[in-house]
Amino acid sequence: MSVNRVILLGYVGTEPEVRYFDPERMRVRIRLATNEFYRDKAGNRQTHTEWHTVTFWGGAAKMVEQYVRKGNQLYIEGRLRHQRWQDHDGLQRSLTEVQADTFRFVNGPGAGGTSAQAKESGYGSSQQGGTAGGNEAAASRVVTNEDASALSETTAQYHLPHTEEDFPF
Repeated sequence: MSVNRVILLGYVGTEPEVRYFDPERMRVRIRLATNEFYRDKAGNRQTHTEWHTVTFWGGAAKMVEQYVRKGNQLYIEGRLRHQRWQDHDGLQRSLTEVQADTFRFVNGPGAGGTSAQAKESGYGSSQQGGTAGGNEAAASRVVTNEDASALSETTAQYHLPHTEEDFPF
């Protein structure tokens, strides 16, 4: 038995990078920063920031393209993937990335509020996997590839507020 599972909680460091392969297939990549805090031998607090490349496909990619912005805090679950290839100059290249299965907004822009269309579609309701208390905050709703496809069609007017904040990266 083996397990390939990655869980990340961090801040989006770049605007989503969108690539269309055809009108039906798209890939979105983001860079996510996670921080580790520790004390050095002198007792001073130190921070180590690790950057992760996260890739979204299908319906989740559409949701990320529409709503995720630099500075958003996201919770992501996915799988680790490693790719190797030879570029046009003959150099060996490699990339380690997280293939996201689900994500959710944690706080800040996109963490709360839903539009009337999102409510009608069941987004954020307990019926669709939200919280049992019926909390309709987007932070309580995990977005998967399957339900993001249906949701992106029904929430064309769903716009999340974006504010500028100072983030520690």
